[in-house]
Amino acid sequence: MKKMNRRTFIKGSAAIGAAAATISGLSVKSASAGMVRIPPLRSVDLTATYQAGMPSFDSLDIMFKVVNYANFDTGNFYMNIVSIHEHLGTHIDAPVHRIQGGKYLPEIPYQQYWMVPAAVIDITEQCAADADYQLTVQDITAWERRYRRIPKGAWVVVYTGWFEKASNPTAFFNADANGTWHFPGVGSEAANFLVAERDINGVALDVTSIDRGMDISTGNSSVHVILLSEEILVVENLINLDQLPPRGAYLSISPLLVDKASGGPVRVIAALP
Repeated sequence: MKKMNRRTFIKGSAAIGAAAATISGLSVKSASAGMVRIPPLRSVDLTATYQAGMPSFDSLDIMFKVVNYANFDTGNFYMNIVSIHEHLGTHIDAPVHRIQGGKYLPEIPYQQYWMVPAAVIDITEQCAADADYQLTVQDITAWERRYRRIPKGAWVVVYTGWFEKASNPTAFFNADANGTWHFPGVGSEAANFLVAERDINGVALDVTSIDRGMDISTGNSSVHVILLSEEILVVENLINLDQLPPRGAYLSISPLLVDKASGGPVRVIAALP
């Protein structure tokens, strides 16, 4: 695999801009003619709101805090101090999250996650029947037989339907009597297939971990390791995946760039064809 080349640029900023123009169906005139306003693309927000009652691995009082710093009763402006765990809510995982010596988030070129094509694989039926279901190689190849090969530089988006449980953290984590979580994820065989056989930039899904619940709750994060060791990024806790087409959407993934970050909150907007 030629990872160094594809990790540096997808095809450069010009190619990304061309992709944006293509999906918008617009042609952009010369800037010398003056400022040109481009109509907004059809889009879907895939980002969960940080708020009380959201699903959290640990006590939400530890993972997410909003403290009022100033308000109009005490001064002439309003402002809060916000503390957020890097891996809460809709967030991105950088390699260092699981790989010792791996890259921090600001070291990853933005071309790897901005305006990237999305291959949306729907496994909602399987997950409804089996909470421990994992994306398989067969799911990937079945998608490709119908929608063509996963595009180079794409993000594979795994639509499990689990985001619909996010308003009920108990149902979302789905713990059994022993405290083991039961929610779907990506299988290690599928992760290895994507690393070895497809040239992708990331994997995203609508669950709180790319490793299924029964694995991550017992300390097994093998899928994280498989992907992040190859600098294939991960986004977790997306919403509204039912509004995306299987092929043709582009993702704008916008993280905060914090020094030495292992990941962090992201705003994810899908531009639709």
